Amino acid sequence: MLFDRAHFEQMVAAADLEIVDYLPYGAFPSYFYVFAGSYFRLFGKGMNLDRIIAPYFLGQALLTPMLLFERQLNLAMQTIICRKKP
Repeated sequence: MLFDRAHFEQMVAAADLEIVDYLPYGAFPSYFYVFAGSYFRLFGKGMNLDRIIAPYFLGQALLTPMLLFERQLNLAMQTIICRKKP
């Protein structure tokens, strides 16, 4: 499930917490999440890395213009660091 920043902020407020930091990126490049999600939707489980390496890089090259805006598009895992309100 993908949430945008506003939804995360609403959840934090509902939990009576405050945001310390917002990190709009994940551990992997956002394209990895787009590719893996599409692959699993089309082919199910079990990625064979030997077979997908060429399609992976081809797709990344074709989507490069879109990926320039990845931080605004929320394509990757997001992290919000919270704490209890003082």
